Amino acid sequence: METIRVDVLVIGSGSAGLRAAIAAAEEGCDTLLVSKGTPGLGSATILSDGFFASSGIAMDADEHARLTLETGYNLNRPELVRILAEETPACLEEAGGHGLVFAREPGGMRAPRVRLGNIVVPHVLMRWAVSAGVRCMGSTTIVELLKDGDRVVGCMAIAGGRLLLILAKATALCTGGASAVYLSHDNPTTNLGDGYALACRAGIALHDMEFVQFYPLVTGEPGKPRVLVGPPFADIGMIINDGEEDLVEKYGLGMLKPLGMKARDRLSRALFQELLSGRRVFLDLRSMTEKDWRHPGAAGEGVRAFYENVCCSRSKPVPVMPAAHFTMGGIAIDEFGGTELKGLFAAGELVWGLHGANRMGGNALSETLVFGRRAGRSAADEARSRRHRQKSVRAFFPEFASAAGLTPSTALRRLREIMWRCGGPVRTADGLARGLELLDDLDKEGLTYHGIGQAATAASVKSALAVARCIIASAQSRSESIGAHYRED
Repeated sequence: METIRVDVLVIGSGSAGLRAAIAAAEEGCDTLLVSKGTPGLGSATILSDGFFASSGIAMDADEHARLTLETGYNLNRPELVRILAEETPACLEEAGGHGLVFAREPGGMRAPRVRLGNIVVPHVLMRWAVSAGVRCMGSTTIVELLKDGDRVVGCMAIAGGRLLLILAKATALCTGGASAVYLSHDNPTTNLGDGYALACRAGIALHDMEFVQFYPLVTGEPGKPRVLVGPPFADIGMIINDGEEDLVEKYGLGMLKPLGMKARDRLSRALFQELLSGRRVFLDLRSMTEKDWRHPGAAGEGVRAFYENVCCSRSKPVPVMPAAHFTMGGIAIDEFGGTELKGLFAAGELVWGLHGANRMGGNALSETLVFGRRAGRSAADEARSRRHRQKSVRAFFPEFASAAGLTPSTALRRLREIMWRCGGPVRTADGLARGLELLDDLDKEGLTYHGIGQAATAASVKSALAVARCIIASAQSRSESIGAHYRED
């Protein structure tokens, strides 16, 4: 087994991981960033619309904090909310100094999604990371965090068909969320909750995993790409069912605008209930004006071309449906990104507490810069005070193969169907109980794989199964409906 030694290891290359790696490298640490996919391109950051919620125009820090708490039903951790509200403007100014160009909007700043063929936010952060001296390793699946007592000292990984032992003086976990455990989702297909599973197996508690935000409007044209509909379209267009009923009016949502930013949970439930009733749901954009298409959140000519040429939005309504979008639960951190295990820090979507029961639009990207920077700096401080273990760390590859088990792809498909049916936007006691039974049965069937390369995929599916069980069990334990968690019984 090959061994790599670094000062700071960052797991995950979305904007939180990139910002953490930049912060650690700028503190003079030998920093290695690892990613399941291509560094900078295998995360939910590439799918975002580039909006960073921030004080500045029409909103001060107190208002940012108030709206975040209100949207999260006051189940947020106030100390994290205050940090976000106070530090976002400086983080955006810092990113702007490294090439991230913004347009000011009420409530925040927007970076263009695509420019000169590059997806802007990850492209700028990746360029910044390379200039800071961050080393990057793609196509790497983390199998297990390594511990020495109550301290994390690195990880075991699979990269390029070989096993790696990565020893680190400090580790930052920035792996993103778990929305891809659902049949309908708008995340990269690799967002299966690896970070939650790694933390849990290392002994870290997971909190409020029932709070999964479902984005209400994702295109659902059969046989065509599924694309997230930008938040402004929820208010500009008309949301109807196949009986041409106005669903915003039908469900009394008219006073909650902007729907795509402040009422994602309630709009998602309304659409899901329509689908459960056997109705189809559409977004009618036929009345869009040239002024509407120039709205900053409309995301440019490329998006317009997709709707008009692929979805034929000028001549007919576009089929839409809700999709799993963001995970609000996760692991606890202190104000500096530290977890309950020494040597392990975290930032981004897998962290619990900032968003409460529902995330306000725009806070996801802002969070990555603020807490990514904090976690990276804390990891650097930790690394400077530590030495590498001189003796070798004994690592075990988790054994979960079965000669008669399911292929990882088959198991994942069944897992996603179970989660959508039993743990989706509308939940019931019977459905959640049935979901746990089905997940247990799926786990008992086991997985089969051949060779170390397939073992990486199998490891991710096994983690997804563990995280799915956690989401369902957490939803069972919270009997009241609040925020993104809705119980119909």
